[in-house]
Amino acid sequence: MSDITKLEIARNWLPRYTGMPIDDFGDYILLTNFRNYVEKFAERCGCDIVGEDRPMQA
Repeated sequence: MSDITKLEIARNWLPRYTGMPIDDFGDYILLTNFRNYVEKFAERCGCDIVGEDRPMQA
């Protein structure tokens, strides 16, 4: 059995589910299952939503 770390899992999982390269993520990640939260955050911070066609947006 391999000793995969949580960081390795996240580095693989985030780009696959969001469509955003891992290097484009910031220091903090807010995970939510409410689309409205993502929209409100993007509106408040003046940023785009990435991965509209993916299971998760960033």
